[in-house]
Parts: sequence; C-alpha cells; structure tokens
Amino acid sequence: MKSPPNATTSPPRDDDSDAALSAACDKGDAARCYALGKRYGDYGSPRYDPARAVALYRRGCDAHGDRACLSLAVAMQMGQAIPRDLAGALALTERLCTKGYADACTNLGDDYLNANGVPRDLSRGAALVRKGCEKGDDVGCTVLAYVLLSHALPDADSTLVFDEPCKTPAQCTLIGAKYLGGSGVAKDGPHAARLFEQACNSGYMSACFLVGVTAATAGGSSAPDFARAATFYTRACDGGQSIACHELGVLYASGKGVLADKVKASELYDRACRAGSIYSCMNLGTMYLVGDGVARDVSRSIAPLGRACGGGLPQACTNLGVLYAAGSGIAKDDVRAKTYFESACAAGDASGCKDRDVLAQCQQGSAEACAAFQNIKGVP
Repeated sequence: MKSPPNATTSPPRDDDSDAALSAACDKGDAARCYALGKRYGDYGSPRYDPARAVALYRRGCDAHGDRACLSLAVAMQMGQAIPRDLAGALALTERLCTKGYADACTNLGDDYLNANGVPRDLSRGAALVRKGCEKGDDVGCTVLAYVLLSHALPDADSTLVFDEPCKTPAQCTLIGAKYLGGSGVAKDGPHAARLFEQACNSGYMSACFLVGVTAATAGGSSAPDFARAATFYTRACDGGQSIACHELGVLYASGKGVLADKVKASELYDRACRAGSIYSCMNLGTMYLVGDGVARDVSRSIAPLGRACGGGLPQACTNLGVLYAAGSGIAKDDVRAKTYFESACAAGDASGCKDRDVLAQCQQGSAEACAAFQNIKGVP
C-alpha cells in the first residue's frame, strides 16, 4: 500500500529510539506517535501492547496524523483494546478516503460490501474498492477481483470492470476475474488464467495470488494443480500478499502440492496474521492452543486468538472464554471469560452461548458446571 505525505510528518531523524519517539509524540508530532504505536501494535513483538498502541494512534490522530487515524479506525472497528465503535471507524475512514488515501477507500468499500456498521451496498462498496485499486492499493484490486469472482454485482455495475485489451496489470487482473467469475460475460477459466499470469509476470502480486487460486480450484483446467498453486502463492506471499501467505500455510498444513510441514504452516500463518488476516490468526492461535505441529503454548495463543476474535470470528472468542474460565495456561478470570462468551454468542456461535450458561451455573455453585471447565486441557 502507498503511504501519502502527511502534513504533520517531520523529516527523518537519526534517533528513532522509543524514548525519542515518545518525546516527539509528547510535543505533538503525529508521525512519531504513529511510528511508536506501530511498534506496540505488532503482536509478534515482546512488547506487544494493543492498548498502548491504540492510545498512541489516538494521540497521533488528534494531532492530525492521517496514518494514525487510519490505524485508529481499524482498531475501533475490530474492538481492539477499546470498545467497538463502528460509527466512529466509518467516519474516520470516509474522511481519509475523501482525502485520497487508497487503503482507506478499500477499507470503506469493504465496510459496504460486508455491512460493517452500514447497510450492505454492493454497488457502492465495489465502486469504492475500485477507487482504492485505481489509487494504487493492491488490496483494493484483490477485493474487487473477489467481488467479480463471486458474481455478486448486478450486470448494471459492469462498468466497474475495464474492457479488453487491458492496459495495466491491474486491469488485466480485474478482466481476468470477470471471466473467471462469469460476471457479465461467459465464463472462460483458461482465458482468465492467462490474463492473471500476464499480470503476475509484470510484477503484479495480486495477480500471482489469483493464478494460485485458479490452479487450486481448477478454474483454468480440468483438475486442481496444488503444486502450481503453491508456486504462485509463494511468489505472491513473498511479494507482500498476506492472503497468499495464508493460503500457502493451508497447503503446508494439509500437504497439498507440497510436503506437509506444520511448522512452516505456523510461520506462514504468523506472517499473514501480523498483516491482518484474521483467519490466519485463528489458525495460528489454535495450533498453539492444542499443540498441532508446534509445541503447545497457551500464552502464545492468546494474542492471535484475540485478533481473530476482535476481527469478527466468534469461535476465537469462545476459545478465549474457555481458556479464561478454565485458567488453562493463564490466570483464571471469570469476568473476561463471560465477556468473550457473550461476544461469541451475540455473533451467533452456539458454543459461546452454551459456555456462557455453564459459566453462570458454575458461579452459582454448580460443581458439575465448574468441573466442565476445570477438566479442559485444550480447545478443539
């Protein structure tokens, strides 16, 4: 993604220590508040502290730092270390998109596509992610390609898609998605695959990922080719496509197209989770939680499961609730457990509702209910 100039950004300094960044932030330097917040916001860091990161993003945003505002909006939407505030997140994201931030337009479009705090509006959402794509955000191009692949848009919105011949790798990618999904045209998987590979060979990593998707789903041939998928997922992952890292992790976890390697899968999930893939966060947290191919380490499962829960995966919230209710590998905390169970239940996870009720029975003195948590050794 591109990072447009920020009016409050200071010239680079030789001293980028935490103390120097903090001192500059205290003086109202929005860029330094944001930079320090990013350090605390990296869950893989030993100093991971999402509450501190969000507080720094807020200070940077209050000082008119656009990048800090965008990170704050993401935290507000996910409920990361602060109460979820979809309306506030939407307002910030709309303002930043209007100012020309490509990734803000993509995020706003995704909100309309998935009804995050606004009524679902596929046409408006697709138009916004196209705007992000046109401004240089690869994620926007990938999201729009997925919309086309799902054939979710009415034919009236076919003007969102470029016509052939394509003039840029991004256009080739979107036209390929149109043919692969049959969006306003007859499906033509082989033609889509050729367009994707053409764009990929021009260095367009979203297209490399889609070559992998086409190979894995037999979109351009008669049978899946997982080895080819792994090759192109690797190119895309190395090129910064977190979703490709996730899919490559799935292949290594299952041994499809590559030799099964759970450790490699966990490394890929970790990489994608850090970049914002909540499904990778869920997979990584679960691997550490149950010791699937890696040494069981409940403490290392907490952060990725927390990101998955905050990102809208209710099963992750339930898993966290069970851990806190059981005191399995972490200090027992019934208040936190109840919060996670209620969040999961509200999002439609039946097991979260059931565990919430079991916790309530335990708190009312039911030995049988308490034993249900005390016997937990891991969460399937």
